Amino acid sequence: DWPGARAALADAERLDPDNAAVRRARESMALHERYELWIDAGYGRGSDPTGFLGSSDWVVDSFLYSRPYADDWRIFAHNYSSSAQFDGTTTSWSRSGLGAEWRQREWRLTGEVNGGSGVKTGVTAMVRWRPDDHWTVFGGAESVTNQIPLRAVADGINANRFSLGADWRLHESRKLGFGVYASDFSDGNLRSGVNALWFERWASGPRWMLETTLGADASRNSLDASVNYFNPKSDRSLWLTAAVENLTWRSYDRSFRQRLALTGGRYWQQFYGSGAIESVEYGHRWELERDLSLRYGIGRILRPYDGVREGRTFANLVLLWRF
Repeated sequence: DWPGARAALADAERLDPDNAAVRRARESMALHERYELWIDAGYGRGSDPTGFLGSSDWVVDSFLYSRPYADDWRIFAHNYSSSAQFDGTTTSWSRSGLGAEWRQREWRLTGEVNGGSGVKTGVTAMVRWRPDDHWTVFGGAESVTNQIPLRAVADGINANRFSLGADWRLHESRKLGFGVYASDFSDGNLRSGVNALWFERWASGPRWMLETTLGADASRNSLDASVNYFNPKSDRSLWLTAAVENLTWRSYDRSFRQRLALTGGRYWQQFYGSGAIESVEYGHRWELERDLSLRYGIGRILRPYDGVREGRTFANLVLLWRF
């Protein structure tokens, strides 16, 4: 409630402008009035250049938000770019868009028009509703989705996607989540899936945190014809991630954290039996100021595709900057 917050801050500044809580509220209001840049980037190298993952791949997903208009509205520019090498051939996918976002109390609505990669103009709509401190309900529709295998892109295929989910959070240390989705590929394939997770933070001290995430997912594909992209008739997986995080350094709003996560699980694919899922990831998280945060990590994952075990070494980076 930004108008109410602004009025309450004005009253507090008249009473005690030098109070620490008042100064922090003033800084929070100033952060709300700024531009916002969000970047999520990743890079990976596969162990088999002829496999579904290819020999190397990268992706950059970025949003640049305007300052707020009438407190609740922001205009944004969005760019999504990705590329991968398969058998020595590079396949790329790039989409740019313009959109608007409306946030008011428990609601967040987003709409975007985008285009690129020689594919028709696309429209994306997202909604998130938080009726209270425990529940979050969200959904989305994309007429041209970026969540498509680049092996499919190499064959001139695109897809639309619909998703719906809900999270229930008891407190900061326990969350349950559930989601469903459907992707309609231009080659006639309909991919549908469901996923669920249980997050639990078992220990939370001034310097150390220990948490686990138990997840399960399943999917089906309707197309019986052979295609180049990974297209299991049906599959499912069950996995557990255990992570430990250390607050290595902190000075007021600045901090540095280290995180190590280990994942183990099992994957089942129709006609190909089952195989193990194994992953390790090590990362850093910097809070450089209240307006700038940076997170990055490296890791490796091993899992089967059509009965063949493939490995991928990866790196990722997430930047949030308000200026």
